[in-house]
Amino acid sequence: MTRLTWDDLSQRKYQSGVSNVVLYPSNGIGVSWSGVVSIDESGTDGEADPLFIDGVKYSNRVIPEEFKATLTAITFPDEWLECDGVLEVASGLYAGEQYRRTFGLCYKTKVGDAITGLSAGYKLHLVYNAVANPTDKSYKTLSSSVEPSVFAWDISASPVTIPNFRPTSHLIIDSTKSDAAILSQVEDLLYGTNSNNPGLPAIEDLVSIFVTGSPTPDFVVTDNGDGTFTITASDSALVIIDASTFQLISAGVTDNGDGTYTATST
Repeated sequence: MTRLTWDDLSQRKYQSGVSNVVLYPSNGIGVSWSGVVSIDESGTDGEADPLFIDGVKYSNRVIPEEFKATLTAITFPDEWLECDGVLEVASGLYAGEQYRRTFGLCYKTKVGDAITGLSAGYKLHLVYNAVANPTDKSYKTLSSSVEPSVFAWDISASPVTIPNFRPTSHLIIDSTKSDAAILSQVEDLLYGTNSNNPGLPAIEDLVSIFVTGSPTPDFVVTDNGDGTFTITASDSALVIIDASTFQLISAGVTDNGDGTYTATST
């Protein structure tokens, strides 16, 4: 047994900043997002919903929370337009008020302490199945000092099933408590490598990586030995377009630029 102590320098931890923001649009391939000013998380519900019987509190069920946030930026990548309800009609011509595509996000917040400052570590925030709702935009006349327009969107997300837990749309990876090899593997998936596009791993893959050290494969290709192949994949990775066409959605698919593609399962 150890007696409790207070105010240890190593326990004076704090979080600060937001950086390394990545947008994962509908095609699943991540793009870096420079110019993000802030991401303000504001979860909803999570409040108690008491039940009374004969005037006595019988239960105190907690309502499941929902992830919400406000993202503020002074610029955004072109891939964000479809998430903002703006679609390209022709080169240089865009139509607003269109259907808003869902997307994923990844962003980093710093972890500091009283000993090492902001070098103590960081947290990676992964957001799934998000949709954006824009706030009012303001364009002002120019003056002697130029102030960039600031854009903001309210973001909400639909939760995804995670085994043995309540469904969630927000996962947090703490670098100070994660195995270095596993963290490196996850960041290769999130940020990409020389051979693989950046992508947002499925929640079940992340769980598999942290539990077993390797993800479940995005897809499996079986050589039937007769010149044909069978592809087995989840509904989110393989989309049937028609009787003779399918689309493989995976961060491991690379366009070789010569009419061929290289598919690598994670």
